[in-house]
Amino acid sequence: MDASITPAEFLRALWHLAEFNTSSERVVGKLHRQPVFRNKEFTSKFLATLTDTEWQLLEKFGVDNYKKPNPPNQMIFAAIPRAAAIAFAVLLKEKHILTNPYALSTRLPTACASIGLYNIYNLKSSSMNSSFLSMITSTTVKKIEDIPSNITDFITLRRGLNISAHLKNLVINYPTEENGLQPFDLSRIDRRTIQKPNEQLVGTAEWFRAQGFNEVWIEFSQICINEGNAGYEQTRGILKHFINWAGARFSSPWYIKSVDLRDPYKPTNPDTFFAFLSQSDRSTNCNIWTRVASLLKRAANHLNTPGYPGYTKGVTRVNPFQNIENPFKSYRNGNKTHRARISTTLHDMLIEVLLSPDKNGKPTFKWAKEASKKHFNTVDFLPDGTWCPSRWTALAVLLLLPIRKKQVRWLDQGLMDEFIFDPDTFTMVENTHYLRNFRYEDRQSHIQRYGRPTGTIKWTL
Repeated sequence: MDASITPAEFLRALWHLAEFNTSSERVVGKLHRQPVFRNKEFTSKFLATLTDTEWQLLEKFGVDNYKKPNPPNQMIFAAIPRAAAIAFAVLLKEKHILTNPYALSTRLPTACASIGLYNIYNLKSSSMNSSFLSMITSTTVKKIEDIPSNITDFITLRRGLNISAHLKNLVINYPTEENGLQPFDLSRIDRRTIQKPNEQLVGTAEWFRAQGFNEVWIEFSQICINEGNAGYEQTRGILKHFINWAGARFSSPWYIKSVDLRDPYKPTNPDTFFAFLSQSDRSTNCNIWTRVASLLKRAANHLNTPGYPGYTKGVTRVNPFQNIENPFKSYRNGNKTHRARISTTLHDMLIEVLLSPDKNGKPTFKWAKEASKKHFNTVDFLPDGTWCPSRWTALAVLLLLPIRKKQVRWLDQGLMDEFIFDPDTFTMVENTHYLRNFRYEDRQSHIQRYGRPTGTIKWTL
């Protein structure tokens, strides 16, 4: 290159060269399965597909020997874009340039790995590499210490930058007293808490009031959120589906009749709740219908119970969903798994190998420890080398009891808490286990880091 081209033009051309299409599909199509890269006839056909713009790009970088009678084979030709991607990666590593996080070259991840860019951040999995690439290449971050605690003020974690979970894993234990760094505020990089302003209120009484709904709808929303059994976020989501249909049609949820939900006299009635949900071919329509019906049932029972807030003597609220069968197909096949049952002999062997009990029957998890070293070293071992048996204990519980994984995770003894539950006396007693004094690398206790105790059974006020 000479001074006749500006740096911007050079970088643009380098980028296009890194994105150069050297795929065999240009000649033989997607279904071709034969090794053709070393075939001279194929190389000639491949070169014949190049456009004038592509030839100009090659010549701009001094690649002009492919017009000679005996050009190199296409394998060598394919190395040119890879070399361009590596050159681009070097410029990014030294922070001479920054890229648009939403327009990364498809060859850039491999190029960054080849020059050791990911090693700076101690990234060990390919998923972490690809997730962090946007942050690494679009910011001035050069090492872990450069990652600001308010990183979400500078780059979005929504479209294109899926780094929140991996960022937690990277920085959660890094700040310590030794390096003088303060602990990260993990709530700032938690995707679940990052919402648009208008998403934070949807389905709440404040949202209903701001949308101009009357007090009947506001009262209904409060009861649904308080009485719902699906959790706060899920209940608001179900309310949103229901309100999108009912809000503009009825001044009160108690004016809704069964025929408004599904019209047996006119099945094609476009104004029913069934027609509204059918407009989108969602696999969750069955669940939405069931959840909305449950909310109406709970709200009606609440308002019909003497002494409950909102109860009016002589006024009966009727759940319009009662006696109506869910019209949508359930994809859970009656809540039964399609998988065949594991044989009892194999099931017992799995438990035996996993627990590896000693002569007294106490689990040693010998096999699990060896498996951790080979396959899960970065997951099951703490930075100080301590092996954590929690995942394997959870697997053992799943093999022994017919419960779900989330239910297993809830079964925490609370050994990091100040008080634990004593099943013998059925009371909360002072915790004397050594894990009560456990500290993370930043010297924080569990309650300091997460703001709540760990045990399933806790003190309640």
